[in-house]
Amino acid sequence: TVNPGTAPWGLVFDASDSFILNSVDVFLASATPGTLVVQLKDIDFNIVEEVTAAAPAGNSGTPLQFTVELDFEIPVGNGWRLVAAESPVMVREFSSGHPGFPYPIGTVGSVTQGTINDSNTSKPGLYYFFL
Repeated sequence: TVNPGTAPWGLVFDASDSFILNSVDVFLASATPGTLVVQLKDIDFNIVEEVTAAAPAGNSGTPLQFTVELDFEIPVGNGWRLVAAESPVMVREFSSGHPGFPYPIGTVGSVTQGTINDSNTSKPGLYYFFL
């Protein structure tokens, strides 16, 4: 779980070509349903697009994979942030759970780091939520 005082949580990425981010998958670990608010923010932390989804109950032992439809239009640029501004308990990976940044986004860009709290502080050991 994450500390609610550090919201939003997510990933920073660069786009070398424009593309549409159709959806993301998250893994829900909360035993109760909740609201998931996913935002696309620019390098200055301005909200560019936002989707609110009703998330079903998950399971802490075997988290439930849940697809969130986004259809976000991503222009060429650096420092984009895909964040969860509000969410039920979701799975995140620590540095032992992933080999390290960057991760390619096909041929259109790369995920460069984790992010929390609308800050420029690098979180290279944390991969927050979105697949």
